Amino acid sequence: MCPYTTAKIKEKIGSGIFDENPGLILCGEMVGPDNPYVPQDTYDVDSVDFFIFDLMEKQTGSFLDIRRRREITGQFGLKNVNNYGTYEPKNVHTKAKEVIEKLDKEGREGILLKDPEHEVPPVKYTTSRSNCSDLHFAYRYYNDYGSDFVHSRVVREGFQSYEWDEDKEETRERAVRLGKSILHSLKKTIEERDKGEKITENVTIKVSDLRTAEKFKKHLEKQAVEFEVKEINELEDGYRVHISKVMRPTNDKTKSLLQGDLW
Repeated sequence: MCPYTTAKIKEKIGSGIFDENPGLILCGEMVGPDNPYVPQDTYDVDSVDFFIFDLMEKQTGSFLDIRRRREITGQFGLKNVNNYGTYEPKNVHTKAKEVIEKLDKEGREGILLKDPEHEVPPVKYTTSRSNCSDLHFAYRYYNDYGSDFVHSRVVREGFQSYEWDEDKEETRERAVRLGKSILHSLKKTIEERDKGEKITENVTIKVSDLRTAEKFKKHLEKQAVEFEVKEINELEDGYRVHISKVMRPTNDKTKSLLQGDLW
């Protein structure tokens, strides 16, 4: 269990909703630039925040309907993911494309198509910008991320291009965008390693108490993550800790290939 995420849940969500609803499980996502796992600056969040997308009953595993979920979370001032409306299955693809195109321009991840009654499994639909952003990140650390992670995103791009019946120019633009997201970050990794530099992922966490940062450091050590605390900035409401994580598999593999070893 991550001590940093736990501290942020206590800070942002509190215990009220759990005290009054002990039989519910809160399903949500932590987003923002001070998320050390998936840092994002596209959600208009200064540090980190939580967005709820489901409430589940512990005993049955059943999900509450959207109306009830919003009613309960609203009582405690919790934020929900955006709701873009309810549509008949035969019409939802048209609206979904409109929303995806809008979110793509904003650099957002995508949408989840959900049955209000939870009888049909949900369908995740991601933007091209999100797919390419993930690939840019993954190929920067190409030997730290599995093939399933990158392969699925490339395939999504192919199917979306086909589904949207893109013409030659639109397909070319998508291909260029896709290729750049892979090649630019991969080449940067090779160039830096060839200069003897370590390939690192730089993240930040914001804490009100430095003891939380110490607990997070111990958490990384237990996960066998090689890292270095680069800087600690004192703020009016706490501290921002800058951490550099060494991506060991990518470092070792790149050095090996540069020395002449084969894949």
